[in-house]
Amino acid sequence: EKVEKFKSLFMSLSTLLKELFGETRDNVISIKFLRLNDLDGLSNAANTFHTIFSQAIINDHIKGELKIESIENGSIWMDIFVGTTQAYILIGCIAWSAAVVYKKIQEGRIIEEHVKTLKIKNESLEDMRKAQQSLLNSIIESEANYIYNENFVGNNNEQIERLKNSVRLLADLIEKGAEIHPALNAPENVANLFPKMDNLLSIESKIKKLTE
Repeated sequence: EKVEKFKSLFMSLSTLLKELFGETRDNVISIKFLRLNDLDGLSNAANTFHTIFSQAIINDHIKGELKIESIENGSIWMDIFVGTTQAYILIGCIAWSAAVVYKKIQEGRIIEEHVKTLKIKNESLEDMRKAQQSLLNSIIESEANYIYNENFVGNNNEQIERLKNSVRLLADLIEKGAEIHPALNAPENVANLFPKMDNLLSIESKIKKLTE
């Protein structure tokens, strides 16, 4: 009897939640926007996210799409429907690679701060910055090629360039405080493609796993 009452209570609660918030759809990602103070900032951030996603998933191979599912107040959370599981997986790959790049940027800054304490000449410091930027560009290119090989077929350099841009832009947004999460109902194997936003400095490139 208690089991039946629990089932009834659960079904009633489920029905109420669906009426309040609608059905939970597959292939929905949640975005937490960076700290914003005005509508221009929100517009620019939204446009950047649109660029990141659209140039990666809006094509004949991935067949993704972008639709706003909901927007919440407070920190400004937005749920976006991306159309297909393939698009969902691709965005997870881009988010992971962007987290890898973000981590490298932070490591580079720590090194730069340490070098400054050694009172190295400005010329040497500038050379180090150039070397760091060259390394970042190399990492972004490697990550984009990995993403392409995992999600696309054939040779398409233009698509690889779009993926490089998506990774670079998302790494920049992550640095400014943006977050990207899989939906709570996402299958575990898909959710694990996304980086843990509360532990980004532990992220390792998935390319390394292929070479070990």
